[in-house]
Amino acid sequence: MTELVHNSVLLKEAVDSLGIRSNEIYVDATFGRGGYTFEMLKNINQGHVISLDLDEAAISFGKQRFNSEIKTNRLILLKSNYGQIKDAVSSAGFNSVSGIVFDLGVSSPQFDDPERGFSYRFDGPLDMRMDQKQDLTAYDVINTYSAEELKKVFQKYGNAPVPYKVANAIVKSRSRRSIKTTLELVKIIEDSLPEPVKRKKGHPSKKFFQAIRIEVNNELDSLKDGLRQSLEILKVGGIISVVTFQPLEDRLVSKTFRRLAQYKSYPKGIPIIPEDVKPQLEIVQKKAITPTEAELTNNHRAHSARLRVAKKIRKISFR
Repeated sequence: MTELVHNSVLLKEAVDSLGIRSNEIYVDATFGRGGYTFEMLKNINQGHVISLDLDEAAISFGKQRFNSEIKTNRLILLKSNYGQIKDAVSSAGFNSVSGIVFDLGVSSPQFDDPERGFSYRFDGPLDMRMDQKQDLTAYDVINTYSAEELKKVFQKYGNAPVPYKVANAIVKSRSRRSIKTTLELVKIIEDSLPEPVKRKKGHPSKKFFQAIRIEVNNELDSLKDGLRQSLEILKVGGIISVVTFQPLEDRLVSKTFRRLAQYKSYPKGIPIIPEDVKPQLEIVQKKAITPTEAELTNNHRAHSARLRVAKKIRKISFR
């Protein structure tokens, strides 16, 4: 089978923001097909890159592509969710790192493989699992969730139009027979939507598929955990860079960074400001970094990308 290609978005901007030093430890929290890892390794001599991914296909690919780097221990490639980044780094033998990069969302090889069930463009099984060994699949969500549960998923994770209509149509359809494939689901969604909604820009199923995928993979909770753990294990002076592709992720990252970049409340008029109320992060650029026109031309999947970068300036603990 031909290996599907993934073009990493905002690659140079994200890796450059880390200010990599050749003898330090860095983490690529979302290995994918190794685009970020490859760029990071260019600057690593005596240091290490720890790369994580839940996808067995990504890990298998990485072991082949980076065979020599793994043998020399410049790269430590681990099957892990970034929601457990602290344990993953610990299992590699380290307690702290100098920089961490996240490239969130689904990789092109995952989207473009019909068998993974991520895309509304191809016919395939309703799967959508990042980790193919986990139990919950898109099939389970679509065929076992109540109409009310489906409506909440579509609203919360997709901001999808008329979620109640689509949820009710799914429940009605599956009462006759199980909904098994992506294109079966696409037809149900499209048949449920009013014409004005279908005429809007973008594929009518996009927001629904996004919502189901986030539910299946518990993506936002994993991101929240991953950000907190990353900020704890990041050395003071270290950089965290996060590339997002949809507003829910971007808001979560932005909110986390902004909260930690502010002073906590303290009594006014005191002569010395306590250390524990001072900002713990410095936001490196106030506005999110977006792709250049050239990148947008060359990679249509870059359009929604946002890069946010922060520097740790004090110890952080969420306990």
